[in-house]
Amino acid sequence: MLFTKLLSLSAFVTVVMGNFPQRKTWWANHITDDYYTAGRLSARQVKYTYEAGFKSIISIFNFTAGVKSSAIEEFPTTDECMYIAKNLCGMPYAVVLSPGDSWQDISLVERFTAIADQMPKPTLVHCGVGYSSTFTLLNYFANKTKHDPEFTPKIKPDDVFEIGAIHGFDYSDNALKELVSEVTGWNVTDNVTVPDIPMGQGWWHYWHATPVYKDIFMAGQIYATTGANINSTGFRSIINVRKGLTAPDGTLTQEEVTLLNIKDNTGTYVDGGRQTTPRLEASRIDPNISNQYISRLSPINYEMKNLLEFGDDIGYNEELERKTFEDFYTGVKYYHHPTVGQTGFTNETWNNYRADSREAIQRGPVLYHCRTGKRAAVWAILAAADYYSLGLDWAMKRSKELGVPFDDKSPEVALWRSVLIGEYSSGQQALHSSIVPSILSILSLQLLWRFM
Repeated sequence: MLFTKLLSLSAFVTVVMGNFPQRKTWWANHITDDYYTAGRLSARQVKYTYEAGFKSIISIFNFTAGVKSSAIEEFPTTDECMYIAKNLCGMPYAVVLSPGDSWQDISLVERFTAIADQMPKPTLVHCGVGYSSTFTLLNYFANKTKHDPEFTPKIKPDDVFEIGAIHGFDYSDNALKELVSEVTGWNVTDNVTVPDIPMGQGWWHYWHATPVYKDIFMAGQIYATTGANINSTGFRSIINVRKGLTAPDGTLTQEEVTLLNIKDNTGTYVDGGRQTTPRLEASRIDPNISNQYISRLSPINYEMKNLLEFGDDIGYNEELERKTFEDFYTGVKYYHHPTVGQTGFTNETWNNYRADSREAIQRGPVLYHCRTGKRAAVWAILAAADYYSLGLDWAMKRSKELGVPFDDKSPEVALWRSVLIGEYSSGQQALHSSIVPSILSILSLQLLWRFM
């Protein structure tokens, strides 16, 4: 049975070429090179999608009511999102369902197929929290597998549930199993793969996060407006591994903040500062885009500061994030574990952070975050392996499943090895590894670039 499942999933593996998605869309779930999924998009995220290189967007639902979470973030109606995508970004945007339509119906798969087949790729498929968009996309693959011998990637019914589980989604509801049966022609009645997340489905309301192990999660840069969601959904600790304003020796260390229509990785302090007018104008992604791309009354076509992601006039300001959680979300304990690139992954650093990590796990659901999720993944995986006695083999395998594989000689793996090796033999490690993670490890190449 296991061998058969491995064969079916191996057909789903794709070879990922290039660095995509980029930093601005770290929150997109990579399903294949052509298709990614997400939850409800803000106006900013629609623009980030364009800037990252997506060629189209499909919304499962028609959101008829906009939501303004604050003065610095809004979730437009579907019509407004379509206007932003088409008129400001020049990117196709399509909607599958009309208000009141059910998404748990085979007609959704048929409608989605008619749209998706015509869209330029790569395509971002979104819904409210990523749950139904991922389920619909996987059923689209299953339907194409059934009717088109030339279609790839081919998947079978079990794959829908197993791939969903790796993203933290539980599709074991009988209505969903019946829909998969109807799409594929297979009778799905047995128990199906579900994620092992003690906090349940509450984390979906902060759908940007990615489950690492049980109630340990990772993410890229959180937004000032998502603190309420993080608090209300049950997270009890935030561990921020981004650099602060200065190093212990006084060196300035602010990281870049993400800015609309501005390239990433150009250096916070280079040539007088990344956020000076000359540097910003020289770093524009599209020098000819309309000023309305930034806002209706903007006098320029690029962003100079990003308060939403705790930015100031220089870059990302860790103290602003710390103050937000300490002042407004006292139920969430805030830890700062700054990590300076690969040089920060040392035994000394881990020894300084280990007690905090164990305390945070004991408190309840914990969210590690950095800018894109990559540094967060290193520490979250190590913390899980250390706390739950999972061992090095699990850490290596899990990093691949999460789309952040590391070379065997990298500083990250050297740290894991020095902390974990020798504590658990290969046989003991196997006791901590379920059949599901073994199967899901075959999906690692799908997710390769999500957090790069």
